[in-house]
Amino acid sequence: MMADNGRVLIIDGDESACTECRRTLELGGFRVASADSAEQALERIQQESFDVALLDASMAGLPAMEALKRMKQASPNTAIIITSPNPTISSAVESMRLGAHDYLPKPFAPDALVRLVERAA
Repeated sequence: MMADNGRVLIIDGDESACTECRRTLELGGFRVASADSAEQALERIQQESFDVALLDASMAGLPAMEALKRMKQASPNTAIIITSPNPTISSAVESMRLGAHDYLPKPFAPDALVRLVERAA
């Protein structure tokens, strides 16, 4: 039987990135769910309990910082990690100020993702 390291919600509009993250985290012993928009993620996070959420900062729709604020209100105990293909110091600082657990520039190594999510969970 595999270890259960916790539940992770991946929020990313890029299906291939989502699939890759899911595969990596499931191999790391996590139960993984996904949402392809911040709005869908907010619905899921209000209905289910997640230890960690990976939120892509470059998604269309609700801006990532607004999504982060709403997710922290809806589920204060979920550690939210912002992932960004266009990382900037100002966006990293803002996300941490708004309650993000961490900030991960894309692309990232699979083992770095698993270690970060393990720490957050």
